[in-house]
Amino acid sequence: MVCTIPNVGGGLPTPPIDDVFRHDVKTSGQHSPVYEELRLYEAFPDEIAGPTVWETAHYKDKTDDWTHRFTSDELEELSLAADAFKNASIPLTEVTKGLGTYLGYFVSQNGKGHVLGHVKDLGEDARQIDKVRVYRTNARWDPYYIRSLDRFSSKGIIPSLTEAQMDAAEVLEATCKRLALHMILQVGDIQFLSNTHVLHARTEYRDCEPPGPRRHLMRLWLATPEDEGGWKLPFHDSKEKKRGGIQVDDTAPVANLDAE
Repeated sequence: MVCTIPNVGGGLPTPPIDDVFRHDVKTSGQHSPVYEELRLYEAFPDEIAGPTVWETAHYKDKTDDWTHRFTSDELEELSLAADAFKNASIPLTEVTKGLGTYLGYFVSQNGKGHVLGHVKDLGEDARQIDKVRVYRTNARWDPYYIRSLDRFSSKGIIPSLTEAQMDAAEVLEATCKRLALHMILQVGDIQFLSNTHVLHARTEYRDCEPPGPRRHLMRLWLATPEDEGGWKLPFHDSKEKKRGGIQVDDTAPVANLDAE
């Protein structure tokens, strides 16, 4: 089992305290807007510097800097911890001591309260981009969900993207592909990404024909407050326990073991 961390900008955070894993803690997006925190694009820096800025060549040639292979002792410790939770019949949403909860607070990934996401081919029609999340498909990639915005602009809810905006998206996509660090995950691998520092995507894939193995990637969205070891973010909610995520009213967290 290998743990990959392609963005090293600080040490491991302090494990969160158990009693703050309450499900009534709302995500930062549910608080009232803080309009004075809005900034014009002109106020953004022209250049970003610091430990979170990386180049492909460095990580491509120095994999030991961002890859940790679990030792037999570490694997045994993980196995014993998992067995203990199973024997105690504790729901996954109540687990407070594990790899994920050590790094941060899990947040919902959709309006149904799913905190454990599943990336697999469900055989759905990827062309229906208003209904299907692109990571569940083996078809075309929609950079930043731009094409899926048509369902809103066609109804007059938002203005259509201009030609300049579409050109800018194409430049961004081409730049990402040119500077991308490509990696192949093996069975049992874990990958950690800081979503505010690293744009990431998955390439197209096709599952093996039965009875061959089927790909099944599980995903957590974790929020790590700045004062608990998380990276300092240029946002007013950098210290929120549950920054980001999707939470609808009082929907309880759900951790299904397979995709619905």
